[in-house]
Amino acid sequence: MLKLKAEKQLSFTQHLPLWSVEPSTPLTPVRQGSTLALVDSIQATRSLEPEVYVLHATGALAAEFYRMRIPEVARQLLLRQFQDGARHSIQTILAETGLPSRKLAIETWSSPSS
Repeated sequence: MLKLKAEKQLSFTQHLPLWSVEPSTPLTPVRQGSTLALVDSIQATRSLEPEVYVLHATGALAAEFYRMRIPEVARQLLLRQFQDGARHSIQTILAETGLPSRKLAIETWSSPSS
């Protein structure tokens, strides 16, 4: 990939795993495992020198809670917990990898409601 990148003067981003990780979950062991998987992905591809690493800071669980028909005050309380989890995961990823924060792009995505 590095040879092709140099020959063709390409640049690219590295999209981090989206499925099977929950970096924003309030459940600490799951969040820690997800963060470890994301750090491992960054370390495994670091030599490819991507422009940025693209991270989905929230997973399917947060999207499910967002779509639930619950009182707005409850939704805001739950989403705040997911935001706190995402913030903690992002801080851990940056600390563990030594990436500058500008090298981590946050992408939002939600599956269509069922």
